Amino acid sequence: MFVQILDCRFTQITKLENLPIGLQELHCNRYTILFVDNIPKETINFTLKGYNAIKRIQKRMKWRYKRKRNAARIICNGCHNWVWKPLCRDGTIGIRPRLDMISLGII
Repeated sequence: MFVQILDCRFTQITKLENLPIGLQELHCNRYTILFVDNIPKETINFTLKGYNAIKRIQKRMKWRYKRKRNAARIICNGCHNWVWKPLCRDGTIGIRPRLDMISLGII
């Protein structure tokens, strides 16, 4: 169940963080709420519509970052395994072991 209305008028809450994206109404005393996501309320023009838009953008950016990072990790692991593999599929010695053997004078 999504929270659509948040009423914090008669509380001692001074900081709002991580409001849900589906929030439609926010009832609060404008003098008690001092910070929104660790930013002083006086420095920003706080509207619920703008806040929800920023949260959606941040969520998309985080998802894209995770997706790219995961893809890069898979590629790096594949390259590492390809370079350090002791034996190739055709039966020859792998890249790194071959270079090490050359530098040691074994081959």
